Amino acid sequence: MAGKAWRSAVSLVVGALLKETPHPKRFTRGIQTVTLIPGDGIGPEISTAVMKIFEAAKAPIQWEERNVTAIQGPGGKWMIPPDAKESMDRNKTGLKGPLKTPIAAGHPSMNLLLRKTFDLYANVRPCVSIEGYKTPYTDVNLVTIRENTEGEYSGIEHVIVDGVVQSIKLITEQASQRIAEYAFEYARNNQRTSVTAVHKANIMRMSDGLFLRKCREAAEKHKDVKFTEMYLDTVCLNMVQDPTQFDVLVMPNLYGDILSDLCAGLIGGLGVTPSGNIGANGVAIFESVHGTAPDIAGKDMANPTALLLSAVMMLRHMGLHDHAKKIETACFDTIRDKKVLTKDLGGNSKCSEFTAAICQRSVVDPHFPPTSGSAPPPRDLQKVLHSGAVIKTSRLSARVYTRAAANVGQQEHLVVTMVHETGYYDLLGVSPSASADEIKKAYRKLALKYHPDKNPSEGEKFKLISQAYEVLSDPKKRNLYDQGGEQAIKEGGVGGSSPMDIFDMFFGGGGRMQRERRGKNVVHQLSVTLEEIYNGTTRKLGLQKNVICEKCDGYGGKKGTLEKCSNCKGRGVQVKVQQIGPGMIQQIQSMCPDCHGEGEKFSSKDRCKNCNGHKVERKKKILEVHIDKGMKDGQKITFHGEGDQEPGLEPGDVIIVLDQKDHPHFKRQDDNLIMTLNIKLVEALCGFKKTIQTLDNRTLVITSQPGEVIKHGDLKCVQNEGMPIYKDPCEKGQLFVQFQVEFPEKDWLPEHLMYQLERLLPPREDVMITDDMEEVELDEVDERTQQKAHRGEAYEEDYEGPRSGVQCQTQ
Repeated sequence: MAGKAWRSAVSLVVGALLKETPHPKRFTRGIQTVTLIPGDGIGPEISTAVMKIFEAAKAPIQWEERNVTAIQGPGGKWMIPPDAKESMDRNKTGLKGPLKTPIAAGHPSMNLLLRKTFDLYANVRPCVSIEGYKTPYTDVNLVTIRENTEGEYSGIEHVIVDGVVQSIKLITEQASQRIAEYAFEYARNNQRTSVTAVHKANIMRMSDGLFLRKCREAAEKHKDVKFTEMYLDTVCLNMVQDPTQFDVLVMPNLYGDILSDLCAGLIGGLGVTPSGNIGANGVAIFESVHGTAPDIAGKDMANPTALLLSAVMMLRHMGLHDHAKKIETACFDTIRDKKVLTKDLGGNSKCSEFTAAICQRSVVDPHFPPTSGSAPPPRDLQKVLHSGAVIKTSRLSARVYTRAAANVGQQEHLVVTMVHETGYYDLLGVSPSASADEIKKAYRKLALKYHPDKNPSEGEKFKLISQAYEVLSDPKKRNLYDQGGEQAIKEGGVGGSSPMDIFDMFFGGGGRMQRERRGKNVVHQLSVTLEEIYNGTTRKLGLQKNVICEKCDGYGGKKGTLEKCSNCKGRGVQVKVQQIGPGMIQQIQSMCPDCHGEGEKFSSKDRCKNCNGHKVERKKKILEVHIDKGMKDGQKITFHGEGDQEPGLEPGDVIIVLDQKDHPHFKRQDDNLIMTLNIKLVEALCGFKKTIQTLDNRTLVITSQPGEVIKHGDLKCVQNEGMPIYKDPCEKGQLFVQFQVEFPEKDWLPEHLMYQLERLLPPREDVMITDDMEEVELDEVDERTQQKAHRGEAYEEDYEGPRSGVQCQTQ
């Protein structure tokens, strides 16, 4: 923490802002060796480009180049060359360019051979939209995780008879469990909120059924990560319609091959998509997944982005987060700048020119060493801080400087915490130096206290607490907030998450940062009936929102007449400095009331009369909300760019959240419907015919044959009469019918007929009664007796003291 504190202080002193990156998996010291497999075609060119960029960024990597063209070993078995295998076994980490499989009888796929050799069981492919690279989708942010070792790619094929070939799909419990647990751990460790299992268990009930079962078991162990399951074809349909609904997807081998390429197409293709393969025994190989492109090989036309971003994944895997961030930023900045791009990125530059542009942006600033180190602050900074001087910068609005000295041997360790403002910390009741665990604990306590279920009048307080936790629980957002306050969060495009989502997912990390400056999203809850979701409908929603003033084009007044605010001297803030203790100084800034923080203002005669200088005006917009068949409670319908407009910001989105009302007869569970049906005892024993009115006004007739016997609480199902499958409405879930058997009232049968009834029923169990047994009376239980038995239990969940007796605890 000391190293981090002085780096933060340095950045404030010199006016530079360093972006916090996640903590590495392990601390790394010195040069690390990576096995480099340049590959074929354009592989050597793009591998050379990556090495040049790494050298410019001074990444502590040395390369051990190896050729993996398969050779035949003893018995004719194909294998990679021994020196390549020894290199990977020793280094554990590899970077691979595209490989070409020779066209020869019996020659194996080179990629498949590598996966089998090193048991590379998980292929991880992040698909994130790149700012400045135009595609039909601008907000893709998802990860596909593919089981890499079995399925249809197991290579088990044979000829049954001439003209008939059989290929076997191999699914094992061990591989399915391993990939499912990896997907949930990946989501948890990377602040992802949900995992979707992709399958076709409705068709391949045994193979995909086994895979799905292992995913469900993994979900039970990771309750903090939301789990959904979806058919492959439904995922593909939903993906091209709205990819923002997905986060992490896990699937068997073939489905992953197809779906990962589809997702790559959403962000611009395989040329900008990174990929990593995680194996057993700590081995990992990162690769570009595009082809060898022999038509442009050697012509200095290749695009190295995919291999470079895969190398960035590799650096993060090795714990070198600072170098990874620097190289990634240089790459993205070069693409966004659009001045030096290869042909497939929309430019006319050569591969070498594109590489040189990234190298120029990748040069490490010697004043800011990597954060993985723990060196003490520079001497000149120590002097400034030990002198008790106030560091003045115009960027801070509420600064708290805390100095604590602890003698360790003869050295004094200095801790400095500096933040732009403390509003979010104050909401949670923690200090700006609070740890992630302290923030989590504070949120848990406050969220339970102010949850609308317990305190309906505290909804706004709960919303503010959840907003604060969403920011402070995410290291990147917290760093941004510490440096720029709530305004920086707003300009960074963070916001719009539902506080209920944060509470329900708890510690899931909230929404994700966007690269563009965007306004806040507007979330609206829309109540819908189960019938509307079953049949589909369209609802009209009137929305009042801010739009850029038409009279002044969002300027606020007559152009050229803005004046510097005389009250704050153009700074937009008023500053107050006070000493709060020995060695501790607090400097607080408040917004200037005259210019509202702008630093400039119009005179009354020059101010726009239409918007009164606010630059925006209120207008009504009618939105047509299309509710498709099979949508779910809580599902979001996004209207992109329909949020409040503000000069200089891209409008946020309007997000409609469906709130399904309770139905008097049916209860929904995923794609299934559940209902309760009351039947008489005679019907339970002797059969019946009953009618059920469906949600689309059809009448179903169900029959129980005589002698079938329906027990109280029995559950039966009607196939394909549940909820329509979202985006696949021709398919439906199941209708479950739970039977409640109504027994006759007391004394319904004359006593002299009881003997005849008993003869018709199965014999009763005889009980041997002895003299040492005690006979008691069975009494009716009245309502007052029940209330007395349960008195005092209503608010026991708030009691944290010791309890006696057996207890059940939710894990």
